[in-house]
Amino acid sequence: MLITDLQEFRLYFPTHAYDTLDPFVGVLDNSEHDFLQEKLGTPLYNALCDWYDQHPADRSSVDARYAAVSAASPADISPYNRLLLLAQRCIAYDAMQRAISMNIISINNAGVNISTADDYGKVDLAAVDAFKSACIKESHAAVNRLLQTLEEWCQQAAALASASSVSGDTIATPDIATPDDEATVPDGSPSGSAATALAGSSQDESSQGPSAASELQDICQKWRSSRYFYLSTSLLIPTATCLQTYINIYDSREKFIQLLPDLLYIQEEFIANAIGEDFLAYLVRCSVNGDTIAVPDKATVPDGSPSGLTTPITATIIHRLRKVMAALLVERTTVLKFSKEQKVQAHTDGVRMLSVACTYIQNHQPAILAALDATVLSSFTAADSGSALAGLPSEEEKAALIEAARAPFTTSPLYVKEEESPTASERATVPCAPQGGRTASFENNRPGSALFLTPFLN
Repeated sequence: MLITDLQEFRLYFPTHAYDTLDPFVGVLDNSEHDFLQEKLGTPLYNALCDWYDQHPADRSSVDARYAAVSAASPADISPYNRLLLLAQRCIAYDAMQRAISMNIISINNAGVNISTADDYGKVDLAAVDAFKSACIKESHAAVNRLLQTLEEWCQQAAALASASSVSGDTIATPDIATPDDEATVPDGSPSGSAATALAGSSQDESSQGPSAASELQDICQKWRSSRYFYLSTSLLIPTATCLQTYINIYDSREKFIQLLPDLLYIQEEFIANAIGEDFLAYLVRCSVNGDTIAVPDKATVPDGSPSGLTTPITATIIHRLRKVMAALLVERTTVLKFSKEQKVQAHTDGVRMLSVACTYIQNHQPAILAALDATVLSSFTAADSGSALAGLPSEEEKAALIEAARAPFTTSPLYVKEEESPTASERATVPCAPQGGRTASFENNRPGSALFLTPFLN
């Protein structure tokens, strides 16, 4: 258990007059396993419980611990200690809202009665319901703060790990603060300005020491197995922060997790059928691995060169498809409350925007192919600049690699096969020859054209 001292519980409910924590032990245990454990995931929850049991000195004086948290900078506090404080707040409020309805009922040999006290005024059911509602609200606010903190830690740990791998330095724990952007990839590499901002904070990182660095990395690694992990690597809208750009979810990480089934359904049933599964998978990789900012004209890769992941054309397509998913989400979801008129309008907007997005993709086919080719051509350029010429691929191998790089889009139903159009002389001699892959049709006022009229007799 993560709350074993009465003083820890009194920090959240200073007005309670219990002399012992024994009446709440069962409720606290239920709150930990039913409410908190799924947010942290079993590995991280077990690790936090082990840390709590193995560090009695850090929790011997609850007032001193909280005073240290408020006075010291975040870099000076153990990550597990901060995680414990955030978790205890979730447990305390959820346990109280579970216990309040049972505490007012007294079951004894005389039957079921309402518990009262002579030195306190009687409380009515309206006050009990108001207190319970306040506890529920506070418990979910505490969970959102917990998830936001874990998200920030994972983003910064990933950004610092990538920056350290590039410079060859050892990995240290980053300063625990909100990064400039949310771009983080599943394999632990960043994009955008997060790595740049964290790379220059070596003094803050070194102040935490190796134990804090290892704790932060351990927390982030264990949280990945949780259902509430902030990054959904299978969606065009991978994070709650990204969804907040298109729909107001009140920055709630819980609502984002609840909306994942609807987002997945919309992506598979509408987006995949319209643009093709392979091209959708490519865009999902771009969305997760690249810069996930929503403004297309500002979308560039970290080094400013097209990499096939975050080029302006792919960022624009992702932005348009995200708007489609957001509109269809308004129509479909029951997690967020919308009026019937809003749902009807959202359906109309979603269908229209999907058609516009498909037309945009078809009109910008050369730019999409160029972005896909850039992923292969950049590697050729790097190989040509090296000294090991024996390992360079042949022209046939280069053509095969380019064709493979184009495969996600060439298999899309929106792809128009590039065919050689007939020359002017060919069109003159063969007036009804097919052009551009279209079927032959009559062309008026062309050399050799003839029109035969058959009278219709009634």
